[in-house]
Amino acid sequence: MARRGRVHGSVAALTITVPVRRIRRVRLRLCSSAIVLVILAAGPAAAQNPVCAAPAAGEVLRTSCRAWASASVVRLLDDFTVDHLLKPSLPSFERTWPQLVAAFASRSLSENDAFRALAKSLEPLRFTQLDRTTGTVSCDLAASPRQVDVESVGFGGVPASLHLALPEVLEGGYWRGPDVVQIVFWQRHRLGMRVNLDGTAVAQGDVQCLSLSPDGLLVRFAEEGNAPVFIKIRDCEP
Repeated sequence: MARRGRVHGSVAALTITVPVRRIRRVRLRLCSSAIVLVILAAGPAAAQNPVCAAPAAGEVLRTSCRAWASASVVRLLDDFTVDHLLKPSLPSFERTWPQLVAAFASRSLSENDAFRALAKSLEPLRFTQLDRTTGTVSCDLAASPRQVDVESVGFGGVPASLHLALPEVLEGGYWRGPDVVQIVFWQRHRLGMRVNLDGTAVAQGDVQCLSLSPDGLLVRFAEEGNAPVFIKIRDCEP
């Protein structure tokens, strides 16, 4: 029987009991993921502590609707749960950009040659499990252009353009529940975006966090005063 050792972390009074032979690996995880544990409030409350706040009463949101995306989003969440929980022997799993955006992209955007070429050229996002509810996410974008513009993609029949500012490394932490995945991105490792409709910016900023559920996709920006974007799936108005 392996001897037992105790590792005391300084984050949120974290205490983990592990076999002695695994202490070094746990310490490495704690060091590399301390900020994840701070945000996710490590401990018994972690499973109840989302990292991307739901819209508050009276909060101004930029909204759109993708009622047809329901099945794709449910499948995306189910596949994520399977990879996170049922394949723990793997150190990480990946999702390509086309896999992640396909459910929400408008037809005109998904058929745009420049956007498709960009999505296929980007390195996949890598998700690494820390425990049953949390993990880290990263994407090496050093070989990608720092600024990308996609013009005339169209949005609801109105001419539109999309501007992206890519960090060298996109990095953050994630929290998952039975039917939700939320991601928070670290400062200086965030994706910047601006969506213009008919020449006017309707959504812009550095993406601070994302929340995906069967209700829709919520995008919050780091800059104060920049209205979040909510792409609805359920209860869309006809």
